Amino acid sequence: MSTSVDTATEIRPFEVEIRDEQIDDLRRRITATRWPSKELVDDRSQGVQLATTKELARYWAEEYDFGRVAARLNALPQFTTEIDGVEIHFIHVRSKHEDALPLIMTHGWPGSVIELLETIGPLTDPTAHGGQAEDAFHLVLPSLPGYGFSSEPAELGWNVGRVAPAWAIGDTKLKASAGTGFKAPALQQLYGTFGGNANLKPETSFGYDVGFEQSLFGGTVTGGVTWFQNNIKNLIVSGPAPAFQLMNVGRARTDGVESFIAWKALDTLTLRADYTYTDALDAGTKLALLRRPRHKASVGADWQATDDLSLNATLLYVGPQIDGNRDFSIPRLKMPDYVTIDLAASYRLTEKWSLFGRIENLTDTDYQSPDGFLRPRIGAYGGIKVNL
Repeated sequence: MSTSVDTATEIRPFEVEIRDEQIDDLRRRITATRWPSKELVDDRSQGVQLATTKELARYWAEEYDFGRVAARLNALPQFTTEIDGVEIHFIHVRSKHEDALPLIMTHGWPGSVIELLETIGPLTDPTAHGGQAEDAFHLVLPSLPGYGFSSEPAELGWNVGRVAPAWAIGDTKLKASAGTGFKAPALQQLYGTFGGNANLKPETSFGYDVGFEQSLFGGTVTGGVTWFQNNIKNLIVSGPAPAFQLMNVGRARTDGVESFIAWKALDTLTLRADYTYTDALDAGTKLALLRRPRHKASVGADWQATDDLSLNATLLYVGPQIDGNRDFSIPRLKMPDYVTIDLAASYRLTEKWSLFGRIENLTDTDYQSPDGFLRPRIGAYGGIKVNL
């Protein structure tokens, strides 16, 4: 159905090609359709009427010009490239206005780039359609994986949550998502002997995020930043002393920034640092939510020392946070920050058997999380793992 021209670059020119024998075969199969019996009503309450479907099939088999769409697409600059293991077809039309804003438009589901073709002229050449030069866009119109001339994915998961948030532009990946959340109270929260409240309402939320990831130096360095916000209704929190009965906060908001940078220092050694800033507030009182540290950061190293031996080290920093003491006689106090270091190792004996060991809290840090609940001091663990 199509051809592409290989070049030395990762982006390849593309042209639609529909052979006559393919069209003839399609028309034969349309003509040979086995039709169901006629609907029992005179309206469309049972679906599309048989006569309408038959007329559409006749039009496809006898009148439709299959080469018309191919010619229309081939009049535009088309390309293919590989994104996450899937060959993606796209149209790329540059505006004659050099300061035009780049814009990616993704067609609907189910659908194709054909539904966007009428927008190309007004968006790339607004001055010819009554607009201004500053209204111009450079357009990229990709075909969804498995649609049009993009290849079919070899794995599950190419849904809205994967396609919509990210399209690669060179070595930059743009990401955005939005969604709703629902969390029903747990049985312990409803009927527990400590703080249970059978009248609790489910927590609901609406959140969105926008960010990017950037690869540098041939992919040896990767970094990214994402801004997020969540608006929560009926957040479940502990009530005041002495009952500490769980209750719903009217509204709460959390927003912040997540960032990371990873460096593949060697083929066998990867270093990574992560940092998250979170501002979590009760929207009614404007007070910080309990047990939500504003700052959190980690630094890690993964080293494949040999084919069988892997080593890992992680340093975790958790910043100060607001909490109540264990019996909430002090409803709001500031918990200090803390730092922990963990080490881990794994050694493969055979394809099925391996040894593992880890040291947690290497520096023997004395800390509580939450307040009144001491966390384990330094500890060492080891064992044998079997992969069946």
